[in-house]
Amino acid sequence: YADFNGREILTANNDGALTTQKTNYPAWKVTQATGQSWSDGTAGIVNFDTEVFDTDNAYDTTNKRFVVPSGKAGKYFSYAQIFCAGTDGQRFTVQMRVNGSIVNETLITGQSADGGSNYVATTILDLSESDYLEIYFRNDTGTSQTNNNSDDLTYFMGYRIGS
Repeated sequence: YADFNGREILTANNDGALTTQKTNYPAWKVTQATGQSWSDGTAGIVNFDTEVFDTDNAYDTTNKRFVVPSGKAGKYFSYAQIFCAGTDGQRFTVQMRVNGSIVNETLITGQSADGGSNYVATTILDLSESDYLEIYFRNDTGTSQTNNNSDDLTYFMGYRIGS
């Protein structure tokens, strides 16, 4: 089956198995090769340098950002999680930035009951070609902190929802 412009949207093989168009692409998930140290009172870009997957080669591991590929403008779901071993009452902030400007900021107070906490930011963004999305983390605990990068506890992911 095809749309009105002749673009294939649904196919079937000889056994009747259906294949649909690729949806939710581009999509990416990145992690860290090593934990990152955070000085008190500062925000810095999170060093997401290891690709788990990147369907359109749109994640830039050098500059630590997702860049909207040509022809892929639209609405994007994005999620970032940083795991840090804070204690009760300590404050951390996760920021999502588009082209350097904060578009989402989540301030979270740490809890020590489980040995640390997940600090999360999630949003839906309307992104244009060449826009870039970065994740920043701010430590306001009174001491230097290092996040945990093991066991898939710290990652950044997202995908295009549609135009």
